[in-house]
Amino acid sequence: MKLELYLAYRSLARSRGNRFIPFIRALAIIGMIIGTAALAITAGILNGFEENLVDKVTGFDAHIRISSLHDPYFTHDSSFVYNLFSTTPHIRRIAPYFDEEIIVRYQNRSEGILLECMDESDFRHILMPSKMPSAGTVDFSGNSIYLGKGVADVLNVSTGSMVDLLLIKGMPSPLNPPKIIPVTVTGIFSTGISDYDKSLGYAGLHLGEMFLSRPNKITGYQILLEDTKYTENVNQALSEKLPYPLYSMTWKERHYTLFRWLETQKLPIFLIFGLIALVAAVNIISTLIMIVLVKEKEIAVLKSMGMPPRRIKKMFLIDGLLISTVASVIGVLFSLFIEWGQMTYGWFAISSDVYFINRVPISINPLIVLFVIAMAIFLSLLASVYPAAKASAVKPVDILRYE
Repeated sequence: MKLELYLAYRSLARSRGNRFIPFIRALAIIGMIIGTAALAITAGILNGFEENLVDKVTGFDAHIRISSLHDPYFTHDSSFVYNLFSTTPHIRRIAPYFDEEIIVRYQNRSEGILLECMDESDFRHILMPSKMPSAGTVDFSGNSIYLGKGVADVLNVSTGSMVDLLLIKGMPSPLNPPKIIPVTVTGIFSTGISDYDKSLGYAGLHLGEMFLSRPNKITGYQILLEDTKYTENVNQALSEKLPYPLYSMTWKERHYTLFRWLETQKLPIFLIFGLIALVAAVNIISTLIMIVLVKEKEIAVLKSMGMPPRRIKKMFLIDGLLISTVASVIGVLFSLFIEWGQMTYGWFAISSDVYFINRVPISINPLIVLFVIAMAIFLSLLASVYPAAKASAVKPVDILRYE
């Protein structure tokens, strides 16, 4: 193997005055660098979007929610919560909550939102981490509300403003008047996703019970886990323990459309950028064939000295392996540099209203690196088979006849 490696290195690194070999060799390496870098960066962007989306969703929504199939409101049972918490592993916190679709009115403006009511301590642990405070703070001690920035902008309110909460059930009439309660805006938050900022508001659990005249009634329980990786296991355990008609739903099931959209984007994007790596492999074929044509005399001399065809073939397979290894490593290093620069300086900005983040997220993990390098080496070895076979088939008599 040492001889084949040495000869492979010489065939690529030394041209003996032939300037065409270095040129096509450089093209092959550059093509493979571009192909591997494009594939790594593309996979990193998709992975970055998915990680960002998971962080956003699990930040403004509980990992698991427990609700009722029939009655939208049921009685809060502390012993039931304690039993779940003590018998189900990986649960960090269980919080009763109350939600209702209401209208927020300020002067002559109004906006429909989903109001979620829960204890302030539960809110700070489960939902607060993803909220970026725009103004004010969280304070559920009185009749107060914590509004999304999109709602605040539509209503043109700020911290300290007094707004009315309206609950309308069915057709308003003298016998069915809307319930109205004034509350104070104590804080404004942003999640980074405009659709949620325009449709969410939070208040204390006591306010929901008073507003809807349903003491000790809740919509369900929000569950915070030790890690999102336990979501499916805990959900399965809960489905076996929960009495009918209660059921559990994970954050992935609640936001199924978002993650389905992300999965749909992956295949065509990988196919398109995978073609770039395929084009780079074709460049390697042309490079090695040209080397075979230029080095026919050297190959003939080696065969006439007794080198068997299989060793000639192995030499050109090593040529392809050297090109792919060097190029793929440089390509991956370049993609890691792009990742560092993008996540540090934000070279490529995007609209946060559409993509949930203000810069293109890139997250290239070790699995992506291994996949890209393995794919580049596989394609290169595959591309080297024909030139290697052609080199091993050179007949010394035909080449050296007139030497």
